[in-house]
Amino acid sequence: MMGPLGMILAVPIYAVIKTIILHIVRLVKLKKKSDKDGVSD
Repeated sequence: MMGPLGMILAVPIYAVIKTIILHIVRLVKLKKKSDKDGVSD
């Protein structure tokens, strides 16, 4: 998929994938932090 149609589709798909990955990373970091805090209590 090259050309204008490819770019029209690639940009939103890239943005959605990037957003999902960033949210997953944030959730994993929060979970690790909460697990660490829970163990020390």
